Amino acid sequence: MLRHLMLHNLDKCNILTLYDEIFISNRMSLVVEKLDISLHNYLQETQGLVLLEDIRTVIQQMATALAALKRVGVIHGDVTTDNIMMVDRVRQPFRVKLIDFSQAMFSSQAKPGRILQTPQYRAAEIMLGLPFCEAVDIWALGCVMGIMMFGFELFPTTTDYDALLFIIDLLGPPPQHLMKAAQKSKVCFKKTDCGQWRLKTPEEYWGPDLSSHDDRKYTFRSLDEGKMLCLEQDNVTEADERRECMELLKEMVAWDERERITPADVLNHPFITKSYIHSTSRLSSCPQPAAALDATSIHMDNTELPPNTSEEEEEEEEEEEEEEEEEEEEEEEEKKKKKKKKKEKEKKKKKKKKEKKKKKKKNSCRRFFSWMTRIFCCYMDDVQE
Repeated sequence: MLRHLMLHNLDKCNILTLYDEIFISNRMSLVVEKLDISLHNYLQETQGLVLLEDIRTVIQQMATALAALKRVGVIHGDVTTDNIMMVDRVRQPFRVKLIDFSQAMFSSQAKPGRILQTPQYRAAEIMLGLPFCEAVDIWALGCVMGIMMFGFELFPTTTDYDALLFIIDLLGPPPQHLMKAAQKSKVCFKKTDCGQWRLKTPEEYWGPDLSSHDDRKYTFRSLDEGKMLCLEQDNVTEADERRECMELLKEMVAWDERERITPADVLNHPFITKSYIHSTSRLSSCPQPAAALDATSIHMDNTELPPNTSEEEEEEEEEEEEEEEEEEEEEEEEKKKKKKKKKEKEKKKKKKKKEKKKKKKKNSCRRFFSWMTRIFCCYMDDVQE
């Protein structure tokens, strides 16, 4: 699959570069570019604390990768923090690439009922046994985004039942039209007397001797409630930024894949384009957090907002783009040099071969004339005698 992607130059779209395929002990191995650490390891090192600007950078690059895959009709099938690698966290912070295409498939191969993705990142349509497409990767990317936003997994489980339980807590029940079309609706759900589907209780699903295991590290029971926890009271611009970030997350984990945001639309979302900076803030009057969640008394004051740093951010982005262009130019130059050396080597080889052939021909002529001379001399000696 990776070789197929290289034919479409997708290594330019934040996807791992494949250089070659070699056989070692009769086993095929891939020669790929050297990368740094996974996003998972980075989040462990930094205790899951990620700035909104860095979340934007990662999601933008991954949306670029998924848009490229969608363009060639490929589903990655295993987007996780483990499969997002940093190129160089010191010199190129948060420049990332998508790796591990072992689960990848063409869209034409997607069949309802197929098991795909890591449980914590598994899209609703996979668990329900519905038809699926590239949208499963957007769901998984939304789960990655949730980890970067909150510092923990949204759906920490290894079973579909618990995952569906957590998803329903955050998103509400699945639409009934999806339940009617689902192949696996009876596995985790039960049909009521009025014809509506509901999730089975833990006792109904596990039986009397077993129970669900809840490893969730958050207390909010909807993404809207989670949004309230993230709102800034003093910095209106950052409050807008967090609101748009949460709105994007909600669109990425929609129950219905047809309503889920596409990779191209992610790239045009206000959180990515930062269009909210130039618009009138809709959060001039922020609702106060619930008393139960309020550890200290927070009040709005007349403190001036910090100057807009969008120009600095744009300059940084331009510098990053210039660095990337320089790297690409260097790589291209290196390829040209290698190609030139190869041609020169082949030219020298051909020249050497030609000279050898010419020398051989010359030696053959000399041997022939020497033989003729000896014959002639012998003949003259016979005549004289």
